[in-house]
Amino acid sequence: YPNPLILDNVELEDLQGSPMLQAARLSVKFEWIPLLRDGRISIHTAQVFGLHAHLNRPHHEEPTNLQFLIDAFASEDSTNDSHIDLRINSLLVRRCHLRYDVLSEAETPGQFNPHHLSADNINATLSLKAFSHDSINAQVKRLDLTEQSGFRLEGMQMHLLANIHSIQLREFDMRLPESRIRFDSFHLTFPHEEGASDTTTARHPQFNIDGKMGESYLTPADLTPFVPALRHFHDAIHLSASVKGDLQGLEIPTLKVYTQERWLDMEIDQAALHFPTAPTEQPRVNASITRLQLTPEGIPALWHNLKGTAEELPEWLQNLHHLHFNGHIGGTLNDLSTQGELATGIDSIVA
Repeated sequence: YPNPLILDNVELEDLQGSPMLQAARLSVKFEWIPLLRDGRISIHTAQVFGLHAHLNRPHHEEPTNLQFLIDAFASEDSTNDSHIDLRINSLLVRRCHLRYDVLSEAETPGQFNPHHLSADNINATLSLKAFSHDSINAQVKRLDLTEQSGFRLEGMQMHLLANIHSIQLREFDMRLPESRIRFDSFHLTFPHEEGASDTTTARHPQFNIDGKMGESYLTPADLTPFVPALRHFHDAIHLSASVKGDLQGLEIPTLKVYTQERWLDMEIDQAALHFPTAPTEQPRVNASITRLQLTPEGIPALWHNLKGTAEELPEWLQNLHHLHFNGHIGGTLNDLSTQGELATGIDSIVA
């Protein structure tokens, strides 16, 4: 391959004269034969080192300070379909920082805020095997970052395949400081009529979803930036599930939730969420609970994880001693009913 195109110490200001993009190094190495032969853009390697990007907009309704740059590269002929045919064999992103602000919105330090995002230490290794106007084949080999709220993504991998008929997510693996979430497969299919626009497809009333979660565990404290009440919950919750459905509802054939010491142990078979068919209706839930139990060790463990202290349990919780339920739960989210057997250290109830 010819020598790469390298740009060092890149700086770009927005229309107000404020720094918008800065990069220590941008590098790209083209494969010229595909470009000269059939017009296909094929990049052997691309590198983005030390990028600092600060994007903002005054209000939600106004464009970002990047819009002028997008407009400069946009085609003046909006009637023709795009015929992008792009391939990037390897894209390396190292030591990058990205900030986005909606200037009219208040900040919330220590808590995740979609109006004020600031991601630091962004490192990624990506491969864009194919990208065109109607399909994408991309692989994320590495992605990690730290968000200003305290959220830390310590690694993510996945393989994405998408076209006008389906979206497939394979080998999804996300690692947080004390969690690991894996999906063996996730497949979304939807019909697409020939000649229909992307907007028409998005509104089409039919689609199917099928996914399977691999053995995963989630430590709720990792979600503290989103739910501050979970900041003391450091016991990992193990998860495994599968899901399938359509716009009428979702089915979860199996769902298992448990801790390593099994002080919490729950297994649900044939859970279903039925979506409403009219605006006045509410979603309905039905589930068969094979087992839901908190052991004598589980009740204080759950209490201390939520409270963050080793203080003594309230007397009414001490009297429960343990909890075990199996049966059925169903109804709307505002009006749930149960049938089954509930056993505690106080008494047993069958209803």
